[in-house]
Amino acid sequence: MIKLQKAETISLVKDHKLTTAAFGLGWKPGVLTVKVDLDASCLALDAESKGVDFIFYNHKTSFGGAISLDGDDL
Repeated sequence: MIKLQKAETISLVKDHKLTTAAFGLGWKPGVLTVKVDLDASCLALDAESKGVDFIFYNHKTSFGGAISLDGDDL
């Protein structure tokens, strides 16, 4: 598992033979007393960098489940 800190990057080029990736988002609660909700989304691009699908809270899967959004815990 690779854990990135703020502003860190990792290359996802084919040389790494990447077959599976999972991304988790979270934060430590601050001093705010209001609830905060974090929404994530994914833009799928083709080889020419054109958008082919957009995965978000109201459209949670694409490419037969190859890309999926599990939702949140609120």
